[in-house]
Amino acid sequence: DTLLLRAKGMEVMDRVKAICVSGTSATCLLVKRHSLDVSRKARMYNFDVKGGSSPAVDNVMELIEKYVPDKHTARATTGTLAKLLLWSEEQSLVDEVLCHQSDFVSLSLMYEGLNDDVDITTHCDFHNILKLGYDVRALEYPSWMMELLKEGANIPNPEEVLPSKVVSPGEPIGVISPVVAAKYGLSSNVVLVGGTTDLFICLNPSFYYVGKAGEGNGSDDNSSNVAGSDDTLDQTLGNGDCFIGFDLGTSGARMSIVEKTSGGQFDEVVTEALAWDDNLVFDDGNDWRKAIDTLLLRAKGMEVMDRVKAICVSGTSATCLLVKRHSLDVSRKARMYNFDVKGGSSPAVDNVMELIEKYVPDKHTARATTGTLAKLLLWSEEQSLVDEVLCHQSDFVSLSLMYEGLNDDVDITTHCDFHNILKLGYDVRALEYPSWMMELLKEGANIPNPEEVLPSKVVSPGEPIGVISPVVAAKYGLSSNVVLVGGTTDLFICLNPSFYYVGKAGEGNGSDDNSSNVAGSDDTLDQTLGNGDCFIGFDLGTSGARMSIVEKTSGGQFDEVVTEALAWDDNLVFDDGNDWRKAIDTLLLRA
Repeated sequence: DTLLLRAKGMEVMDRVKAICVSGTSATCLLVKRHSLDVSRKARMYNFDVKGGSSPAVDNVMELIEKYVPDKHTARATTGTLAKLLLWSEEQSLVDEVLCHQSDFVSLSLMYEGLNDDVDITTHCDFHNILKLGYDVRALEYPSWMMELLKEGANIPNPEEVLPSKVVSPGEPIGVISPVVAAKYGLSSNVVLVGGTTDLFICLNPSFYYVGKAGEGNGSDDNSSNVAGSDDTLDQTLGNGDCFIGFDLGTSGARMSIVEKTSGGQFDEVVTEALAWDDNLVFDDGNDWRKAIDTLLLRAKGMEVMDRVKAICVSGTSATCLLVKRHSLDVSRKARMYNFDVKGGSSPAVDNVMELIEKYVPDKHTARATTGTLAKLLLWSEEQSLVDEVLCHQSDFVSLSLMYEGLNDDVDITTHCDFHNILKLGYDVRALEYPSWMMELLKEGANIPNPEEVLPSKVVSPGEPIGVISPVVAAKYGLSSNVVLVGGTTDLFICLNPSFYYVGKAGEGNGSDDNSSNVAGSDDTLDQTLGNGDCFIGFDLGTSGARMSIVEKTSGGQFDEVVTEALAWDDNLVFDDGNDWRKAIDTLLLRA
């Protein structure tokens, strides 16, 4: 609510076609079936059933041990199934349904202001449903799970508690209610599409690569520096092929290996995670690489590693560092997503602010004092740049996987994805660094050759950028043909599904079994994308909520035109379902 209220009244709100909500993995709550009122307080992604000691906890652990197959992801004591079982042990479920964080917010946008006695149809996306136990191959709740809930947990009708429809990220689930449309100045035809989780921030680009495989010649100007020939980037996807996604987040690093099944679905087959601590520091570039090393070594020797075709690394927005051009050695310590140039007071800071004010266009995203451009300018003011290049977090890790073990004197070609590059000032419409930016860097910041400092190639998320080095391939038991593809940022976790919806618009009849409960007719879900059409993405994260409105340009690119964010605090609590909705309200009203 907070985020939407910030956007209320902005011209772009008239052009919004779809909304996608994504949240933290396995964060869930119970709500009343006919009202969406929260009946059991949210249990967050890091809520561990084993964190307490009681007969209820003991019973849950016995049920998991008895019914859940060995090594199944649903055995996780921080997973959705464990949380649901604990709720059932604590108090019988009465007219309650299970919702994940993103689904609860989406449903609130669909049903708000309607009849309180409506029978709510709950949805869940493929990614969130994994830790509940859903079989994404058979597309059903498995028999062991239904037996567990009925016989073990004494839930007589588990189908009434569980999400009744599982959707792909980006698949339409309904339209916003008339009350929501009027409140925020949106069209009543705006579509809600399935979201995803922070675990899968890095996998959507991998799937994009899968979809593009074989379309072009696969050439890449950096592949000759690493391993194999150009045609290693032109691959076809077969059943059983796997992809690795890494997410470098605020609390730790995560890895997921996903397999394409014979049914054409994607099944998570390996998941590993670690937390930042005194040994692995969240703002140390070398530790980012150590974290990836730790996660990959955990999977070394697994049969699935032989079938990995692509790797994607995603990180936090505008987190960046400077490295030496010929070695990738870190020359300036990382400045994280929340590093604010205005956080200090010095002549260097004053100079940076003057440069931004003088050169950066009004309302441009690059004016942000937490953005990449501001951080680069501050580094330049503190000490002249000498043989250094700028890397975002995800790009640095990807490059390390491409160049590790090769000649230290190689001239490294740096890349950046469309999403990370926005806060640097890159023009995603003209596909170039704008003239004002080059003037700023050359004349204002006295950087004589900015093109040698900036990423030299900008790629779409999922676009191949090279292959892993032979040293990396041998170290982890991977094929030397494994492709590195462009990543994304946590800001765009919820936008990839929206783009997926855009791509699917018009393919089917757009019908949805829930759309009749909300507003408009089925054909509101069958829309075509035109230049100037916009999409809203919300990310409910561990530190706050963010909203981004993205416009399709005449050149076919996507341009972020509005971004708003807020932090969780005493008034908006991170583990309160009602406050998740209030946060969305505030952001929408700003627009």
